[in-house]
Amino acid sequence: MSAGEAPSRQRAGAWEYAAALCLLALGVYLIIDGVAYGTGTVRRMGPGFFPVAIGTLLAMLALGIVLELFVGGGARRIDWPIRPILFVTASMLVFAGLVEITGIVPAAFLLVVVGSCADSSTTPLRAIVSGVVLAGIGWLVFIRGFGLPLEPFWW
Repeated sequence: MSAGEAPSRQRAGAWEYAAALCLLALGVYLIIDGVAYGTGTVRRMGPGFFPVAIGTLLAMLALGIVLELFVGGGARRIDWPIRPILFVTASMLVFAGLVEITGIVPAAFLLVVVGSCADSSTTPLRAIVSGVVLAGIGWLVFIRGFGLPLEPFWW
């Protein structure tokens, strides 16, 4: 690029507009469906208040994305953080697959340990200690505190 040349603008891809359109459609759906339940007032919220609020936020986000695509220059390269995506997804799958088989405490422990692998700076000892502490807190809060009918262990 020479000194007098203007920088070239990338055009936004169709997938970016499609993503914004999907968000807008979901937001509008939530608003319409939530109003049917009745929103109530801020002091006395009805069952549709939360869906309408979330739908409004989603619709505004979608309109903001479209505005940014028009004004901001369009498409950008997206760098996907593969390691965190894989380990966090794996931790949720491990928890979902094992919670009924092993009980909530071992499943929560494994959720934390596998999820800790998403950060390469986490040591195994730190992951294990975090898993033990958070599984114990989960047991105290959900089983002892709230009295939920969950099995803490498989035995």
